[in-house]
Amino acid sequence: MNPTRRTKISTALWGNACTGAVIKAGGAPLLRLPVGIYVALLVTQEVKTMVTLKRILTPTDFSTVTVPAVGYALSLARDLGAEVSVLHVLPTEAMRQNFANQYAPGDLGAPTAGPVGVARQPDLEGLFERKRQVIHSFLEQRISSDLLSAANFKAVVKIGKVASEIVAVAKEEQSDLVVMASHGSRLKRLLRGSVNDRVLRSAPCPVLSIQPWAEIRTEENKRVAVRLIEKWAA
Repeated sequence: MNPTRRTKISTALWGNACTGAVIKAGGAPLLRLPVGIYVALLVTQEVKTMVTLKRILTPTDFSTVTVPAVGYALSLARDLGAEVSVLHVLPTEAMRQNFANQYAPGDLGAPTAGPVGVARQPDLEGLFERKRQVIHSFLEQRISSDLLSAANFKAVVKIGKVASEIVAVAKEEQSDLVVMASHGSRLKRLLRGSVNDRVLRSAPCPVLSIQPWAEIRTEENKRVAVRLIEKWAA
């Protein structure tokens, strides 16, 4: 699809005349290009270039709705020989509250003990390692072992604003594609804008959006709604 410029309010209320309508009615995942990338393609359209995907980024908050995006990314990586970075972002505000409360006993990443009267420093590296383990556990529960063993992937954990960190990791790793789930109410997009929209505006690469109602084609040439897939094995 061609990208189009639009305001946050108009997008939230009515959706872009082209993109919004396709997202609502479309039954397949939607690939969207940031405006800057589209312009670059126009400038170099006469140059013969083979598109190659070597690095794919897919974010997850461990919710069910993100499973199809993660599974789709791993399937692409398996077939194309690419590497997938499975990213989980710890929101800044949530982390600030957790550190302020010094964590409940047994919490992941609890601050390390220190002398009386000395502020204890949070064990960030310990927290990151535990969250990476959570990512692996999430994948083992929701993605088939055959696909996990066939795909090359790594777990990445960051702290910050979700959309900003997705874009930052995509730039840092020079990702060729971001695959992410599309979800969020119209009101939420009006008040804060969806994470997808914010990523699309700043992403250094194409963004593939997997809608909850989208259908995918299996190796048996059958179309299956992603919401009906309990464990991704495509």
